[in-house]
Amino acid sequence: MEELLAYVGAELKKPEEEISDDLVFLINSRVKPPKPVTRKDIFVRTMFLVSDEVNSYGGRFPLEELHNLANLVIDSPVMVGHTKEKLPIARNFKGEVVQKDGQNWLKVWFYWLKSAKDASSMKENIDHGIYKECSLGFVFE
Repeated sequence: MEELLAYVGAELKKPEEEISDDLVFLINSRVKPPKPVTRKDIFVRTMFLVSDEVNSYGGRFPLEELHNLANLVIDSPVMVGHTKEKLPIARNFKGEVVQKDGQNWLKVWFYWLKSAKDASSMKENIDHGIYKECSLGFVFE
């Protein structure tokens, strides 16, 4: 089995203002945490993960693959630097293909617990532009 890790440029989106009951329902029904979350428990943000534009490696994700990835990212972890030796910092729970700047993009919603260590620091760093890049890591055979 061969492993391939790829870096694809992406960006975090502006902060979500309101956590709706629909988003909480998606987390609890898709991720199925042992202890269901409430609006008061979590921070939610979005990121634009990949587009159908040619990337820095000369490859691209066709539109149909963006729709496939929208399903595959649900319940996947958000890792720092593709480091699997550390625990995830958040979890993806929704993916949707959207138009942005004339391109098709995969927009992904992720959440983390307010009570987690350094949770407020992570929120502040995202909201103020310190953390603003992200990339898609994957393994295939």
